[in-house]
Amino acid sequence: MVAMTKRRQDRPEPKATTVSWPDKQKGPWDIRVHFDEVGGRTECVKLEIGRKTVEQEPITASLVRAIPVASIIDDARKNVTRTLRAPRKREPRAKNIPGRRPVDAELLRAVAEVYTDAWKSGGHPTKAVEAHFDRPYPTAARWISRARREGFLSPTRRGRPGVQEQETRVKQSRKPTRRRR
Repeated sequence: MVAMTKRRQDRPEPKATTVSWPDKQKGPWDIRVHFDEVGGRTECVKLEIGRKTVEQEPITASLVRAIPVASIIDDARKNVTRTLRAPRKREPRAKNIPGRRPVDAELLRAVAEVYTDAWKSGGHPTKAVEAHFDRPYPTAARWISRARREGFLSPTRRGRPGVQEQETRVKQSRKPTRRRR
């Protein structure tokens, strides 16, 4: 029991923010969203719903179903992560220089860093790389793919962004499947 108490004291307090709903200024409901780090990423761990005004009104099932929880969590996550991390300096885009920027280890390392920061804060990693380097989305996606191939980012499933700690796994053998055409 003492060990659990000590562990809780060592952990930082979860970050929280309050969102008024359905009107962002008037409410009448306040939704408090608590965030903590889960698997290296800022995730919602608790929601609290309360009346903003003095009038008491019950929280009904239809009220809870009407709350756009996903969009409220996304907006709150953006507010929380914006205050936690320092703004990144954008890479200057070279003007009037013919040819492409060389894709070297330094660039791939920077791409991996921007991608990881965006993923951890709950943002869209490829769009973050696109905005940071001021390049088109397909170019950002190619750079991310190359960073994965070169080992600057861990492998992930197709269409699913993610950053995983590098770990050694025993590859399970699967029966070969026949591809449909």
